[in-house]
This record gives sequence, structure tokens and C-alpha cells, in this order.
Amino acid sequence: MTRRWLIRSIFMLPILLCMVGWGWSESHGVAVVYVHRRLHFVECGTGSGRIWLFWVQADALRSPPGELSYRSWRGPVAHPVLPGEMAWLGFRFSHIEVVSYRERTVAVPYWFPLLLSALLLLLAWRTTRPHPGGAQGFPVELATRKEPS
Repeated sequence: MTRRWLIRSIFMLPILLCMVGWGWSESHGVAVVYVHRRLHFVECGTGSGRIWLFWVQADALRSPPGELSYRSWRGPVAHPVLPGEMAWLGFRFSHIEVVSYRERTVAVPYWFPLLLSALLLLLAWRTTRPHPGGAQGFPVELATRKEPS
């Protein structure tokens, strides 16, 4: 029984983290930026109820390669719909190419990992539930016919 509840608790943890992250990201934002080479950088962040990954290749980058930086802010992030961007149910995908600038963005709303975590918890709950042993249900006895007297 303890093992079953330990497994269920482990599967409940991502749900709790997604709910806290979703609530916190509505009023705060965090991003981690890594400059890969002189002209490339990758940003992973959260804000406004989304998790995003952002790739940029630009000739005008001034950061040295190998730099890892962190930034945070208060307030929601404005995400204007740009040309070449697809947005549907909170998901956002964009690909923008200009002469010396290339950008790709993928954003996933927090409800999606929350839903996946809930489905995994349901699967874990169903596979760790106790199964009754022996005969199931009420015993059935055949009725004997009584002769009228």
C-alpha cells in the first residue's frame, strides 16, 4: 500500500509544478539565454501562461560565444502575432527570415503539460490499484423448488 501511494505521489508532482508555474507565469517571466556561436543564441523561458523556446541567428549579436545569461521580469509578456506565425489554442509557432536575421519560436501553453501529467497520473492510478483476490461479487446459490403442500 505504501509503494502504491509513493508511486501516485511521484506522478502528482508534475501536476502540482505545472499549476504553480502557470499561476506564477501570469505575473512574472523568466528566461535563460545561451549564446551558442558568435551568431546563434537559444532562449528558453516562461511567461504569460506559456513555455517557449526561441532560436535566433543574427549578424548583429554582440555577446561572446558560450555565454549563459538569466533574466527575469514582472508583468505579462506581450506576444504580438507576427507574419509567418501560427497560433492555435495557446500554441505558437513562428519562422521569420530576413536578410541577416533568422528566428524560430515554439511556445506551448501550460495546460498541455498539465493535461499530459494528468493522463500519466490516471494511467499510474489504474495500474497500481489493488485487485480483489478470489471470487468477486456475492455468492450465487441455486434456489430449490418447494413442493406445494
